[in-house]
Amino acid sequence: MTIEYFDKLDFPVLQVLPNIIKNYLSRILYEIYSRLIIRPYNQVASKYKIINFKHFEELWKGDYQLQAEPLWFNRQKTKSNEFFIGPLLAEIERDVPKQVKNIDRRKEIIYLAMGSSARKELLLEIIESFRNTDYLVITPSKSYFKDQEYNFPENVIVTDWLPAQIINDIADLSLIHGGIGTLMNAIKAGKPIIGIGMMAEQEANLLAAERLGICLRISRNRLRMDELHSLIRLALADKNMLDRARHYSKLIKKEDVNKSISSFFSQVFAVN
Repeated sequence: MTIEYFDKLDFPVLQVLPNIIKNYLSRILYEIYSRLIIRPYNQVASKYKIINFKHFEELWKGDYQLQAEPLWFNRQKTKSNEFFIGPLLAEIERDVPKQVKNIDRRKEIIYLAMGSSARKELLLEIIESFRNTDYLVITPSKSYFKDQEYNFPENVIVTDWLPAQIINDIADLSLIHGGIGTLMNAIKAGKPIIGIGMMAEQEANLLAAERLGICLRISRNRLRMDELHSLIRLALADKNMLDRARHYSKLIKKEDVNKSISSFFSQVFAVN
């Protein structure tokens, strides 16, 4: 994992420090966190005379790793047991609500998808920020708001889960949390992306997309609605960003996951 300054550590007292120092502090804290996580596992391993874990990343690393993303996405050095098979895109078979089907395509449409890792209060604040704007917003976040009735803005359509592959094509911009599946679907659509990572893995994914020039990131700890809307306007007006998004959309559509997986098994387990 590429270690950069985690949003979780983005406290005001540290924000004045240069990024190089903040990244250094993040790497130290990452290693401390790793030791704390693996300690109980290693206690059990020692009891049964099993080799101890050296790092908590070993908990999810097998003899071989199939990375569900294109090789060009993260630009990390490939290890001998690492295989990039391309994105595993969920194509949900679910009816699209009538109000989404009939949405006014003449207006700029934003797809707001924060998955299952968003904070309800933050999501509600983002939704409310679109009140009295010219945008139309589609957000499959109804599960967060079943506890009571909410007065959502008229230009925001709050639904249950939607087929992302269809909604991404409808939208002009995706405002997402950065989960790898959600992000890959957004890249496939060839539209600009605004990312608000809710955890370190999502931040790393969004950082990779930002390096490609197709995403603008914003820290959840520094998130202000006026700044968010400034980024939205910037992304929608940036023709170069749209061109890059379309370029990577073409690349991701060329990925053949079935072929890549078949190639992995042929290379590794072929019987002569």
